[in-house]
Amino acid sequence: MAKNDTQMNVKDFMIGAAVGVAVGAAIAYLTAPKAGKEVRNDINRKIDYVRDKGQKIVLDVKTQSTDMIGKMAEVKDKVQNKLTSIKENVEEGVTEFKINDELEEENEIYTLK
Repeated sequence: MAKNDTQMNVKDFMIGAAVGVAVGAAIAYLTAPKAGKEVRNDINRKIDYVRDKGQKIVLDVKTQSTDMIGKMAEVKDKVQNKLTSIKENVEEGVTEFKINDELEEENEIYTLK
C-alpha cells in the first residue's frame, strides 16, 4: 500500500471517529434523563463554547498570517537589497575589468611603437 493510501486511510478514520463522537454525544444528550429545557441549555452552552473557540482560532490564524506576511515582506526586501548590491558589485567589477583591459591594450599599442 502506498504512503498516500495509508495517510488517506488514517485521515478517513479520524474523520469517521470525530463524526462518531459527535453523533454519540448528541444521542447521549438527547436520551439523558434531563428535562428538555436543561438539554437545550446544555446544547446552547456547548454551541456557544464551540463558536467562541472557533472565533478565537480564526483570530489567531489571522494574526499569525499577518505576522507571517510581514516577515515575508522583510525577507523579500532583504533579498532584493542583497541582489541589488551584488548586481552593482558585478557591474563595478565588469567596468573595472573593461577599464583594465583597455589600459592593457593601450599599453600594448604604445610598447609596439
